[in-house]
Amino acid sequence: MIGLVYGDDDIRLPAKIKDKLEFASECDLRVLLTVACNDVKTEADLASMLSLELSEVKNSIAFWRGADIITTRARTRAVPPSEGASMSLTADDVDDVCKNDLSVKGLIDKCQLMLHIGTMTHADTQSIIYLKNNLKLDSEYILILFQHFADREKMSVKYIETAAISFYDKGIVTVEALEKQLTQEKRRHETEIEVARIFGAADRPLSQKEKAFISDWTEKWHMSLDEIRAAYDAAVDSTHSPSFQYANAVLKNRYESQGGTSDQPASPKRRRSSAANDKAEASFDLDEIFSKALARGNGAYADTTDKKE
Repeated sequence: MIGLVYGDDDIRLPAKIKDKLEFASECDLRVLLTVACNDVKTEADLASMLSLELSEVKNSIAFWRGADIITTRARTRAVPPSEGASMSLTADDVDDVCKNDLSVKGLIDKCQLMLHIGTMTHADTQSIIYLKNNLKLDSEYILILFQHFADREKMSVKYIETAAISFYDKGIVTVEALEKQLTQEKRRHETEIEVARIFGAADRPLSQKEKAFISDWTEKWHMSLDEIRAAYDAAVDSTHSPSFQYANAVLKNRYESQGGTSDQPASPKRRRSSAANDKAEASFDLDEIFSKALARGNGAYADTTDKKE
C-alpha cells in the first residue's frame, strides 16, 4: 500500500481537487502546493517563490479560483470537526506545550475559571491547545468565545470547540468578526426570549421551526414586538391557542400585503398583485383580524412600542 507520511506539519487539500487534476498544468500544480504549504500574501510573492512570470501565476490562480479551490480573500481553510477530536496528545505532551509556551498555560487557566471547572480534563486541555496552536486563533478570540458560552451556561469545552471550528470554517477567524457574529446571535437569542414570553412559551425550549418563524418575523420581515403581540392575539381569538403557525400566517399576510417578497422588505407604496386573491381564497380576512388585534393592543403596549428598522 502506498500512502503519505504525515507529521506535525502535514497539510490538508480540498477533496474536490481530484476532479481538476487532469486539467491542471505543471505551473498550476506548483502554485497549488506552494499556496497549501505557505502563507502567501500576494501574487508577486508567489511568482518570486516559484521563479515564474507574474502572468503565469495569475493564470494559475484564476484556474484554481474558478474551481473554488483557491481564494484571494482571507484564508479560511475548512477543518472538519473530527480533526479536533482526533488530535491525540499525551499528558507529557500537554505538559511540554504549557512549559514551552506560558501563554497557553495562562489561557487554559482562564478558560477553566470562566467555566467554573475545578480541574480541566485531559480532553479539555487538548481542545484548548488545538484552538490555539492548530487553528491559530488568538487567545483573546478564545477567551471571548468561552465567556460567551459561559454566559449562556454552555459549560462544555467540547461544545465550545465545535462552535469555534464552525466559526473558523465560515471564515470568522478574527476578534472583530467574532464579536460581530456573537452580537448578532445575542440579539437573536434575546428576541427569541421576548417572543417566547408573548406566546407563553418561556418555560420551555423553542423548537427549530418556532425559531425559524421568529427569524422571519424579526430579521426578514422586520416586524415589531407590538405586531407580533397582535398576531398572537389574533391566533388566540381565532384558534383559542397560542399558535405560532397561525401567527406566522397573519404576519406573512401583512408583510406581503405591504409589497414584501422573499427578496426584499415590504414597501407601503407597492402592494403585491396577488394579495387580494390570497385573501379571497382564505375563509377569514387576516388583515381585518390583525388590525383589530393591533388596535386592541395599542393601549396595553403603549409603553413598549418598538420601532421597525
